[in-house]
Amino acid sequence: MVPNLIFSKLLLVALLWLCFLLHVLWPNERAAAGPPPPKPTPPPRKRATDPTPFAGLLHKPLCDACPQALEPRPQAPGASPPLLT
Repeated sequence: MVPNLIFSKLLLVALLWLCFLLHVLWPNERAAAGPPPPKPTPPPRKRATDPTPFAGLLHKPLCDACPQALEPRPQAPGASPPLLT
């Protein structure tokens, strides 16, 4: 009777020790989850509402009435030249 009592106590201790080891050594879900989630991207910058001037990018076309005209444009001839016979 004594050997059965010692055997059952040792078996109980062994089963508890096995459960403890499985609990400690079993891989956790947190460790197997992978890399951490990426940081959220910041919201895009809002555009300015006031218009910006384009000084120097746009220019006025040159014409005879403009003060920037250096010389007048040549005029188209009114009549064709006379025929040589």
